[in-house]
Amino acid sequence: MLEPESDSNPEPRRPLDRLRAMPRQTKLLVAVGAVLVVSLVSFQSCSGIEISEEDAVATARAEIDFEPERTEARVLRQGFPPAPVWVVVFTVPDPEGGRNDFLRHAAVRVDARTGELIDVEISEPDDGEISEGDAVATARAEIDFEPERTEARVLRQGFPPAPVWVVVFTVPDPEGGRNDFLRHAAVRVDARTGELIDVEISEPDDG
Repeated sequence: MLEPESDSNPEPRRPLDRLRAMPRQTKLLVAVGAVLVVSLVSFQSCSGIEISEEDAVATARAEIDFEPERTEARVLRQGFPPAPVWVVVFTVPDPEGGRNDFLRHAAVRVDARTGELIDVEISEPDDGEISEGDAVATARAEIDFEPERTEARVLRQGFPPAPVWVVVFTVPDPEGGRNDFLRHAAVRVDARTGELIDVEISEPDDG
């Protein structure tokens, strides 16, 4: 009696069969990867971001006339209703200054939906239009005590970074250490316009 011939070319396994044959851990990794891909696509679609970081940086780079040493790009939602905007910041740090001191600085905004240029803000080291004396005078008017020490420094804060005068007034505690004060106030003044930003006054019992 003849034995039936075995099939030398078995039918290829279907994708579902291959998935069932996978170890449980492998199935879990496949499922997690699929969820991440779907989530990423959904996020980009729902957020309205159509322009990649690389394209936004290229558009912004064409608007400046210097070679940046640092480039930062971030999506912010601005306006009302809020819309996604690429804010690209190019800087050339000042080797003799602090981490927030620059020889060249530019902030460029690009529409994250269309790729169109919104605006460009380029600042030089001498762009600070408000002098230290004017900043101190503006800040002094906001406190109600006579300081024994006054310190003023320009810092770049926010994103994109903007120059801000930070003026600190103190009355040291004669019975305490170098960082103990009877009165302390920190006042921030816009270094470009001279407008008051905020005032923070603390007392010894403020905790």
